[in-house]
Amino acid sequence: MMEVILKIRMPDNWVKDITKKFPTQIKFLECMPYGDSGGRGLIEMEDKEEGMNEIIEEIKKHPDVCRVDISPLKNGGVLVIPVGGMYLYQTLVRVRKKDGQILEENLGGVAFVPLTGRYGQRL
Repeated sequence: MMEVILKIRMPDNWVKDITKKFPTQIKFLECMPYGDSGGRGLIEMEDKEEGMNEIIEEIKKHPDVCRVDISPLKNGGVLVIPVGGMYLYQTLVRVRKKDGQILEENLGGVAFVPLTGRYGQRL
């Protein structure tokens, strides 16, 4: 497996609109196609706490965004997420917030196995 960092020019979309309006960085941790014409992304944003709510509300209102799920990480909190494509090798990452700092730890490789049956994921 090879990790590649690409710098691309963004077409007009919600990311461009938000970063024009607010001085925040949006880091894509994961992005994959979803449905016929959409995509799902896991992003990380950093800003002052009081400004973050305004940014999130602006993202929710954007016509290109259909749903926003928020998982703010409180001090002492831990988030464990698989990063990578749905049908590819993924890396399990543990994210911790300690004393206001975000610490990421690679826990190794994993594979996504979709849930099937009544409550399964629609692929």
